[in-house]
Amino acid sequence: MNGTAPPGRTVPSRRPTQTRPETLHYDKGRSTTYTITPRGLFSLAESARFAYIDRDPGPPGPSLRLAFCRDGSWEPTGVSLTQRHDGTLDVQGDTRDRAQVERIVGLNVDSTSFAEVGAVDPVIGRLQAAAPGLRPPQLHSAYEAAVFCILTARRSSSQARRMRTALAARAGTVLDVDGAAVTCLPPPAYLVDPDPVPGLDPVRLERLRGVAQAALDGQLDTAALAALPPEEARSCLERLPGIGPFSSAIVVVRSLGHTDYLAGTITELNTLVGQLYQLGRPATTQELDRISSPWSPWRTWAQLHIRSVSPRLPRPGTT
Repeated sequence: MNGTAPPGRTVPSRRPTQTRPETLHYDKGRSTTYTITPRGLFSLAESARFAYIDRDPGPPGPSLRLAFCRDGSWEPTGVSLTQRHDGTLDVQGDTRDRAQVERIVGLNVDSTSFAEVGAVDPVIGRLQAAAPGLRPPQLHSAYEAAVFCILTARRSSSQARRMRTALAARAGTVLDVDGAAVTCLPPPAYLVDPDPVPGLDPVRLERLRGVAQAALDGQLDTAALAALPPEEARSCLERLPGIGPFSSAIVVVRSLGHTDYLAGTITELNTLVGQLYQLGRPATTQELDRISSPWSPWRTWAQLHIRSVSPRLPRPGTT
């Protein structure tokens, strides 16, 4: 259900001039190879196991291909990442996308002190040991995250990805990234009046149009939202059609790059904390606050480890 936010500061508007072109151009001519050296432990193979917005979880490996709309201009672009044995990443793509790529795979921060959380909290320590070097990856942008929330409402992630793939196929944003076809969510100008695809019912279609228009109006600028306090960013997001408290939490946690924001509206976290910390029931808000206090300044990462890595841990009574 759509949320209603109280009056307050709005996201600074940056209105890019954009019309819907007859064809979209993916400029591979500016592609080059550059390197990124992680600050702290990082495993690209663990990132590849995550379900990105454009695909189901893949097998762990030293390479990853991504396609997304470029921050600011909404141009479709793609990158190919490969990790060397020494941890360094080789990135093939446009250097203009470097900051966005670093945010997506969590390389925009120094994660050295994240290990200290596991030393203080044995539960987080077990999760870190089960997924060494995992930095919870971000969805490609606030725009992509908001669209994914619309597509996943009362639908599975797989169904949402199929709708997204169909939208990309109609718009021509299935990109050749280092020899592989990778779907890119069409720019917002294409979704203000999207072509019909299976599963895109009238309500979902109208909300998708509203999110696309908001993006064109500058209300889904990732950097501007990230600069706001998380709760204020959520209030701004909840003014958009189809974005309620649960969806706004997903956008903030999974696209803005925060490391220390705990979203209390994601009830799955309370259930998993209750299981991992042997409470015998879902954790209350007060218990979650107490248990998560030692995770700071990495509460976002800790909660995403709990949600994504806990299925790998042995169940009680098994070896």
